[in-house]
Amino acid sequence: KQLRSLNILVSGNVPKGSGLSSSSAFVCGAAVSLLYSNLSSSEFSQALNATQVAAVCIACEREVGVMSGGMDQTACMTATRGYAKHITFVPALRATDVRLPPPSRVVWMVANCLLEHALQNENGTRNYNTRVVEC
Repeated sequence: KQLRSLNILVSGNVPKGSGLSSSSAFVCGAAVSLLYSNLSSSEFSQALNATQVAAVCIACEREVGVMSGGMDQTACMTATRGYAKHITFVPALRATDVRLPPPSRVVWMVANCLLEHALQNENGTRNYNTRVVEC
């Protein structure tokens, strides 16, 4: 089957190198877009589950040289409002919901320290890939 090509416009305001999983979110969004545009509705709903798409996205980032650990892609694909994820990789990729306290009892904060982590250059990618292997 000949795959349909896509023209995708991406816009956002996540600071470059801020460590907020923007590359993983982009890869996951692109994968879902390609699947959706090339499959019928019934094929799309039966093609892959969210964890399988996450596994494909992990492989895609590794193919271009980022030895991603896989938590970002798995969280992007399997997120559920009101839950955190317990993610395991052995013996197989699995994401389990962990109920969070109600918003009235906690405050979540995401902070940007303004230090860019540089996956965009050789040193940044090498250091990141080394950390992934060490874990």
